[in-house]
Amino acid sequence: MLGTVIACASLSAVEPALAFDDKVFDDKTGVKPKSNPFAVFRFGFSAYHSGHKEQAVEAYRYAAENGQIGATWKLARMYAEGDGVARNDYEAFKFFSEIAEQDVEPGSPEESYVSDALVALGDYIRRGIPGTPVQPDATAAQEYFMRAAANYRNPNAQYEMGRMFLNGEGGVKASTRQAGRWLQLAAEKGHAGAQATLGNLLFHSGKAV
Repeated sequence: MLGTVIACASLSAVEPALAFDDKVFDDKTGVKPKSNPFAVFRFGFSAYHSGHKEQAVEAYRYAAENGQIGATWKLARMYAEGDGVARNDYEAFKFFSEIAEQDVEPGSPEESYVSDALVALGDYIRRGIPGTPVQPDATAAQEYFMRAAANYRNPNAQYEMGRMFLNGEGGVKASTRQAGRWLQLAAEKGHAGAQATLGNLLFHSGKAV
């Protein structure tokens, strides 16, 4: 669902089907040299939703290599979910890391990609990726969640910060009050987990946090 929302928001002007096929993509040779990166990104979007995921991956790679953050994000999600490619969490981690390194201001069109990438990186680093250099590190995970929660007001990150304050995880001192504040922010944005956790917290405390 999140992937569809982000992609649609960035590609609202996309034309149906494979409208850019003859301009940027050849069935035999792939992406045409010197194609416009955003046009290739749009082609990838159309190819993906038409079920041509191999073409979509190739198009997203070209667009990502030429500066399209949305294409990098889509590749990360496809590898994370095994969607059109073999699932590879480490490959997804590397793509998400590329996005997180971007200097994107809050409120910019690319904000949603960066905030989602930060949350994904926090999730990966919290538990680690077996057989790779990515080892479990709750403190590093907390830093990614905090960046997404504070800078971009990402509700998933705010929820994770609430949980970390509840459990005293990731180098933060356990604090019901701080946990409640982060959970409240996420709950106000409709985050179901935050709403349930906050409700349970208030029930057991018997008062507002």
